[in-house]
Amino acid sequence: MESLLHHEVVECILERVPAKSLLRFKAVSKQWKSTIESRLFQEKQFRNRQESGDPDVLMVSVLKYEDGSDEPDIEALRTLVLGSSSSVKIPTFWEDTYYFVCPSSCDGLVCLYYPVLPVLVVNPTTRWHRPLPLCKFQQHIIDLGEQTYLDSG
Repeated sequence: MESLLHHEVVECILERVPAKSLLRFKAVSKQWKSTIESRLFQEKQFRNRQESGDPDVLMVSVLKYEDGSDEPDIEALRTLVLGSSSSVKIPTFWEDTYYFVCPSSCDGLVCLYYPVLPVLVVNPTTRWHRPLPLCKFQQHIIDLGEQTYLDSG
């Protein structure tokens, strides 16, 4: 069956589709999957997203102390829409671990770190994540003793 739209037209439309929807569209055909996964397409889609004026989203790790409790309730990853009261919790397997969130992202990937745990590179849209090996500085902190390091800060 011949396509009703030229692929260039489809590509222009797909460039304006939110990233989460693009994940489902990769299953439409091999050509769509190849297009969506191409570096050039991702760069165009990212530029369109920046030019769209959509709100910026901040990723944070949250500690909440209930009245009278010494132990915090930890939300490892939460999104905050800047300039809004909108907030969404992203469930994670590392939920009871307080991570620091790097202040910027690269191609939608976010870096979570803690001095004595492997750094996590996370895609909040897909919940894909990869741990990175401990760096020499982190290993040094572990050898020194985590509490000694944290108390000296």
